[in-house]
Amino acid sequence: MQQTVLLQNRLFDQPFFLKAHSLETLLADADAICDEVNKVCHPQPLFEDYLRAGYYPFYDGNEVEYYSRIENVVSFIIDQEMTQFSGVEPAYTRKVKAMMMYLAENLPYEVNIAKFATYLEINKSTVLAYLASMQKAELLHLLYADNKSVTKMQKPDKIYLHNPNILYALGTQYNIGTIRECFVVNQFSEAHTIEYDKAQGDFRVDGKYTFEVGGKDKSFDQIADLPNSYVLADFMEFPIGKKLPLWLVGFLY
Repeated sequence: MQQTVLLQNRLFDQPFFLKAHSLETLLADADAICDEVNKVCHPQPLFEDYLRAGYYPFYDGNEVEYYSRIENVVSFIIDQEMTQFSGVEPAYTRKVKAMMMYLAENLPYEVNIAKFATYLEINKSTVLAYLASMQKAELLHLLYADNKSVTKMQKPDKIYLHNPNILYALGTQYNIGTIRECFVVNQFSEAHTIEYDKAQGDFRVDGKYTFEVGGKDKSFDQIADLPNSYVLADFMEFPIGKKLPLWLVGFLY
């Protein structure tokens, strides 16, 4: 989880450091890791801060200014970087910005490319090309049900903004379920393959682990019969069996 120390410094006079863990260690030793974290802080309020304003290193305590800076960063990426390196014509940058704004209000977006193309008044192949470029520019995460069979012209099964802070900056409706999933996708995508699980659970990681994401009352009903399955639950500070605190995946890197 980026900017962990910065978040902790809001509540503590001296910074402290907590090491990252591999996914295997995180799952096998969740109790011990949570004990270690809870000895030095209460992670849940820090995590809630992080979701709103902890991803980028330029937060100074003013969320309005922070979100304005994020909007400026997004505009710069689209206007400068995507036109130079991703082949987006300068005349069409407004379309890319419209895509970002549309997605911010409609996430997690179960993709209907035809509807999206009609809304933006561009053809479907251009929509797919722009989405791929936006993922490379770290504006979005595109999820597929099977990463191995993905083709250039295949539509993603789910779309998420790159991180929750962008969602807060660009959106006007903050669905807690979307924010949780956005965080999970962002954290796993750094060093793991993550797929959208259409059948059971929310996400499949490295083709091996299944994760369901929700609040502290989230049950195992959907994934009860699956091996290597876990619930990532919000508003928890300690695990209960294979039901793990959501913030824990922030220690993957």
